[in-house]
Amino acid sequence: MKKKVVTGQKKDKTKQEKLNIIRDFLQKHANDIQKLATQQHKVYLGGKSFRSEYMEKYQKLHINIVHEIANNLRTSNIKRGSAIFKVLGDSLAQEAVQDGLTIEETVDGTIFLKQAIWKKLEEDGVFDLTTREYHQLNLVISIYSDIVSSKIAFTYHRERQYIEGNLRYLAEASKILSSSLDYKTTLNTIAKLAVPHIADWCSIEMLDEKGLLQQIVVAHKDPKKIKWAKALRKARPTDMNAKTGLPNVLRTGKPELYPNITDKMLVKVAKSKKELKLMRSIGFTSAIIVPIFSQKRPIGGISFVTAETRRNYNEADLLMAQELATRASVAIENARLYKGSQEAITMRDDFISVASHELKTPVTSVKMFAQVLKKHSEQIGDEKAVSHLSKMDKQINKLTELIYDLLNVSKIQAGRMEFKEEMFDFDKAVKEVVEVLQQSETKHEIEVKGKTNKKIRGDEERIGQVLNNLISNAIKYSPKSSKVLVMLKSDQDQVSVAVQDFGIGMEKSHLSKIFDRFYRVYDTTDKTFPGLGIGLYISSEIIKRHRGKMWVESNPGKGSTFFFSLPINGKKSPQNSR
Repeated sequence: MKKKVVTGQKKDKTKQEKLNIIRDFLQKHANDIQKLATQQHKVYLGGKSFRSEYMEKYQKLHINIVHEIANNLRTSNIKRGSAIFKVLGDSLAQEAVQDGLTIEETVDGTIFLKQAIWKKLEEDGVFDLTTREYHQLNLVISIYSDIVSSKIAFTYHRERQYIEGNLRYLAEASKILSSSLDYKTTLNTIAKLAVPHIADWCSIEMLDEKGLLQQIVVAHKDPKKIKWAKALRKARPTDMNAKTGLPNVLRTGKPELYPNITDKMLVKVAKSKKELKLMRSIGFTSAIIVPIFSQKRPIGGISFVTAETRRNYNEADLLMAQELATRASVAIENARLYKGSQEAITMRDDFISVASHELKTPVTSVKMFAQVLKKHSEQIGDEKAVSHLSKMDKQINKLTELIYDLLNVSKIQAGRMEFKEEMFDFDKAVKEVVEVLQQSETKHEIEVKGKTNKKIRGDEERIGQVLNNLISNAIKYSPKSSKVLVMLKSDQDQVSVAVQDFGIGMEKSHLSKIFDRFYRVYDTTDKTFPGLGIGLYISSEIIKRHRGKMWVESNPGKGSTFFFSLPINGKKSPQNSR
């Protein structure tokens, strides 16, 4: 290249003129350069790559990069330009992470942009630079391109770590929210879990019955700052008419995201110079406020704030916060429903307890008078009256049994069911129950198979009640059968009983619920049997209180077999511990 001998002033002017021409050219053709870079990138990725469709989204950012290169071509502008390109690289990386692009795809975009700038300049023959001027220009463009690429790499990894941290926090918070129905305790825990993993400050506030905000928890790694925050909150109650912040979130039900908290924002919300100075010293950087709902109505909010870490929240962080608030809302609603159901259950149990106690005395009197009338009718030979009174006595017995069952349920729920533990002959106790039932049962034969040859420790009367219930059920639910089997066996640690019928049986879906309180099984023909569904519940609880185990096996149309096992010495056996 031919060199020209010129004065220093003339040389600077000529160089500046050339840079101005290149600057104007880049400004004018920034869009064309971006398109050329995108075409080259698409060819590199391959026509079948679905990732290439994302490239057009970054058109604006790439055009901005070209414009800023044009504005900072002089080497004296490198310091100023570097700061600009760090911001551009940061923005590009944040978008790429949210779109799921790899770091290679993101950095490659800026490499192809640099190539497109030189290609466009050379194709149009814009400049006629000396070798030194060419190398200086190349150096400036390369520096800016490298700054963007390195910033992309740094921010990309940082943003990926943020997202991974968000996911870990959300997973852990979900476990905590589902682990307890005490929502205040769980909210306290998830707020403390947020610091310092995803926030420097985390606060949760809820509306009370009067519609006033109550701070449930405020979390920070420094206990002194927590104390300060609580004191400030107490001295300065939240203005519920505020146009921004939690009051506005509660009014609108919409979250608020503050990616960058500026000094202007602090000046606007501070109520005094002292407060402004304090807020500036804390160094608030970014914030997210999301609403908590109950029955589709905002009842509180979660605030995440960064300061020391200088993290800036973005849309991905907002989505995480909204998901957390949704799960917290579900947990609070579940707690509310559970509390309501428990109150209803308590009222029901109280009613059952009172009603059964109140019914016990009059039913006993009715039974006594019925027996007197029956005896009188037998003496005078009134067979018709005797028949009616016998049926009446049978129904009174059923009513009495039901009342005692209801009393047992209320005692179990209140923890007042009493047991008399003593050693008794298990085979003899089974035989007595079977003999009593067989005396009144003419259709079914109750056959006992096997022996335990054991004495066990427990409440003989309660165990007899369980066996009575199982055999009575076997008879009730096998109307077309003529036999019920009671099978006994034992080993060194326990005795076991199986009561088998050959009746209607049950579907597998019922087996896990059959011992629940008030649970009843209806067969496919809608044929129902009398009862409230509490006998098996009582039997199961009696066996549990004896440190035993009860279970069932059944097949529709073939019958059911109910089992229970009891430890011989009254202590939990290895088999029952499984």
